[in-house]
Amino acid sequence: MSMLGSLSPPLIRSQITKVVPNEEVSKLYALISCMEAVVPIFSPILFNTVYFATLAYYPGAVYVISACLFTACLIFVSIAEVLYYKTLGNQDQDRTLLIEE
Repeated sequence: MSMLGSLSPPLIRSQITKVVPNEEVSKLYALISCMEAVVPIFSPILFNTVYFATLAYYPGAVYVISACLFTACLIFVSIAEVLYYKTLGNQDQDRTLLIEE
């Protein structure tokens, strides 16, 4: 399963370029790069703090938080997919209008 994890960032970036306007792509790539650099620094701190704070009464809280973060990412990717297919539909309609004229 972990071998598929390295495929998702390039796929998501390619989808983003199709949904976001061209003048905004570089800004979004800069934001994504910053997040990719900062998240590995702060996530162990967050998870260790939560683990030690909830160890006495709910040691699985870390897994719940991880599942919630994964679900949020899944929702964002799904929204991006919907936007992508909406833009494809609009492009097809524009092409048919040009052909009809």
